[in-house]
Amino acid sequence: TYIHNVDLRWEWFFGETEILAASIFYKYFDDPIEPVITDNNYNISFDNADSAHNFGGEIEARFSFGRFHRALDFLSLGANLTLVYSRIRLSDEGAELATNRERPMAGQSPFVANLSLGFSFPDIGVEAILYYNVFGRRLQEAGRRPGEGLVGLPDTYEEPFHSLDLMISWEIIEHLQLKFTARNLAYQEVVLEQG
Repeated sequence: TYIHNVDLRWEWFFGETEILAASIFYKYFDDPIEPVITDNNYNISFDNADSAHNFGGEIEARFSFGRFHRALDFLSLGANLTLVYSRIRLSDEGAELATNRERPMAGQSPFVANLSLGFSFPDIGVEAILYYNVFGRRLQEAGRRPGEGLVGLPDTYEEPFHSLDLMISWEIIEHLQLKFTARNLAYQEVVLEQG
């Protein structure tokens, strides 16, 4: 896959670790690789579509609560939101086999949102970050139309997933760090929908 990318980004650093940024981007994919359902047993393979394009924007912010009071300098908040419009173009042969001729590129969500709350105590070498992430419904595997011994299976979509993760690190001595990570603290299930 060849990817041609153009982006325009504006950034404002208003503190040592603080930022406000906005960007827009366009990506053109030549021969993008996608997972495709190949038979009635739900076997998956990979196939090249003809082309695809993504167009979107992102807003990002990160600031320290020390801005409000010096005693809160250990606390920081970060957030970003990305919105993406994605479309795939199939070859004539690929369009004949595909369940949907008009669809987003596999694996591309229409939106992704992140939120992080950080605690930093440099005097004792401890840092903790609580992460929240959610993404919009996205195509997992492209389906196939009935034909040539294939019953036909519709596209498979992954439903939005809300992730809550925690990372704690402690630098015991220089070059020696102890790290603890806990993922999916909200016990969110991965849900795939077909048809």
